[in-house]
Amino acid sequence: MEELIDKIQKIGKIKLIVSILSFIGPFLLGIFVIFVGALLLLGLLGDGDEVAEEECVPVKSADMICESITVNGKTMDVDEYVAGVVMAEVGGFNNLESEKAVAVAARSYALNTAKKDDSGNCDMGSAGPSSQAYSSSPNSMATQAANDTSGMILVDDSGSVGFTQYDAFAWTEEKDGYFYLRQGGNEEKNQKVPSDWVHSHYSSSQLDFYKTSQHGNGLSQVGSFYLATEKGYNYEKILDFYYGDDGLSLATTGGGDISEICSGGNLQTLDHYTLNHDGLNILNHTLSASEIADLNSYLEN
Repeated sequence: MEELIDKIQKIGKIKLIVSILSFIGPFLLGIFVIFVGALLLLGLLGDGDEVAEEECVPVKSADMICESITVNGKTMDVDEYVAGVVMAEVGGFNNLESEKAVAVAARSYALNTAKKDDSGNCDMGSAGPSSQAYSSSPNSMATQAANDTSGMILVDDSGSVGFTQYDAFAWTEEKDGYFYLRQGGNEEKNQKVPSDWVHSHYSSSQLDFYKTSQHGNGLSQVGSFYLATEKGYNYEKILDFYYGDDGLSLATTGGGDISEICSGGNLQTLDHYTLNHDGLNILNHTLSASEIADLNSYLEN
């Protein structure tokens, strides 16, 4: 009899243990999963080098490359110069996105080609066809295009400012209801713009001039105007369309003296935009003072 009672008691204890485990088991499992996940994030499990792999390139901020720009003998800050270029080149478009695209291209072209002196000033010489047109009286939209893209430049995968050529409208032929542009490099990729749209904006004499005077490299001003107004492209997508295949990426440098911008690692959590989608991710994010401090600290470690 005592032996039977003992067996019943043991069975009761087992049931009690099973009940307790069934109640707290999922809780313990959740804690274990969280713990393992935290270890993985911290790189404490497996090969830490695989988690921390990054690519870094030196990228100078726009105001480090040129603190000011001189054109036609007048010295001004970079964005004031860019606004004047936008006004002279495409001010008649009255379309902010296409003007912002030209602003980035014009800023990059200036920083790539200008002659810099010991004081940090960059001399663009005389404005004209061999350089960039310039107006000393930009309107509000041209000024906004320059200010909205302040510090933005196109860089190659070494971090150097790209040679961002652009022209007005380098068309090669009109057929089957379209104007075909030189931009693109081959017949499959070359941009085409509907003839009706082109003729509604430009005269025959203008088109004849464009056909014989344009180089067809980089951004097409008229083509970008069409992409913005008819296709709804914003300035980033316009830049991607014309410069992405050239291996150029859009970098928002802002001010300061950040020596490197990296892809991978913790920096992937920040906003970025990459023109060359097969290449290096360059941040398109205006850094705050605290982010700059965090970035410099991160690069030192």
